[in-house]
Amino acid sequence: MGDNVHSVLVGRDRHRSRRFSALAGAFAFASTLVYTAIVLGGLPDTFPFMVGPIVVVLGAATVSAYLNDGVLVSGLITGLFAVGGIVAMHVDAGLGPVSYPVSLATDLRILAIFVGLGVAGSVVGAVARRVVARIA
Repeated sequence: MGDNVHSVLVGRDRHRSRRFSALAGAFAFASTLVYTAIVLGGLPDTFPFMVGPIVVVLGAATVSAYLNDGVLVSGLITGLFAVGGIVAMHVDAGLGPVSYPVSLATDLRILAIFVGLGVAGSVVGAVARRVVARIA
């Protein structure tokens, strides 16, 4: 794989890519805890608790791309975050009947949407870095 392709997919700096990948794992763990706590009633089901973390994770994917490129790393950040929500949905479904479908197709759809958000954040971050570099 050429250096240009590698930098676009994984990032220019391997160490920074590893750190952002570790951050993705931390987001997966945190989203599992937070959304499971919401499902179990330990945290309120309000807008800040439901959408706030999504904004933070999308911002992290964008910052990752701004600092290092890496479409796959940005997709990993948002994708692993979605896995936490999917786990919480399955915990909720395991506790009793729910009003939404819980299936592999639903899980894959949610995962695809979040990975797509990460890729979009990656594009925004990479373009912003190039615009800033051109202006400066």
